[in-house]
Amino acid sequence: LQLAANDTVTGAGTFQVNGTGKLLLNSHKSLVIATGTTLRMQPGSQAKFNHSSGLTVFGKLAAKGTSSQLVTFTSAAASPQSGDWAGLNVWPNSTTIPDTLVYCKVQYAQTGICFLPPSAVVSYMQNDTITNCSQEGMSVGSDGTLNMCLKIYRCAISNNDNQALQVSNANTYLAYSRIENNSGQHGGASAILVTSGAVMYCDTDRIQNNVFTGVTVDGANSALYFSFSYGYGYG
Repeated sequence: LQLAANDTVTGAGTFQVNGTGKLLLNSHKSLVIATGTTLRMQPGSQAKFNHSSGLTVFGKLAAKGTSSQLVTFTSAAASPQSGDWAGLNVWPNSTTIPDTLVYCKVQYAQTGICFLPPSAVVSYMQNDTITNCSQEGMSVGSDGTLNMCLKIYRCAISNNDNQALQVSNANTYLAYSRIENNSGQHGGASAILVTSGAVMYCDTDRIQNNVFTGVTVDGANSALYFSFSYGYGYG
C-alpha cells in the first residue's frame, strides 16, 4: 500500500498490515491512526518512509513480530541514512488499551519513537531495536509519574546520533536492555536523560560505549533507580 498524501485512518476497527505486506509513505506525507482505530503490524510486515514522512498513532499500535520475522519501520531510501524520515509518534488517547511493540526494528528516523502514553495505562516494548536515528532513539513523556506508563524489556537502543533515551515527566521501567554506542553529538548529550520530574527504574541493563556521560538525572523530583545494572563507557 502506497500513500501519496496525508491520510487519516478512522473508525472503531483495525487497519492490518500482513506478513508479506508493505506500507510505503511518500515524501513529507504522514499517516495518522485516529482515536478508536488500531494499526496492527503482523510478523514480517514493513513500513517504509520517504523523506520527512512519518506515522502518528492516536489510537492503538499493535506491532508484534517474532525473532525470525521482525516488524520493520525504516527508510525507503536505496542508501538509507540517519534522519531520513520523521519517526513514530505514539500518542494514544485511550486510558485502557496499551500499545505493544514486540520484535520490532525502528531505524534511520529522526527520533525513532516519541512515546506519550497516559499514565493510566502501561504500554509495553520487548525485543525491539532502535538504531541509526539522527536525534533521540526514544523520547518518552506522560501526564505524570503516579503510575508506570511504559515498560521496555530486552530492547537495544544503539548507534543513534544523539541520546538513546529521554524520559520526561513519566514513570518508566527499563530491564535487560542494552544502551550502546550512542554518540550524543548534539551538545554532549547523555545516553539516557531523566528530566522534568521523571522516575526511571533500570534493572539488569547494560549501558556502555556511549560518548559523553552514560546517564544524567536533571530537575526537581527526577529520580533513577538501578538494580543489578551494568554501566560502562565514557563518563
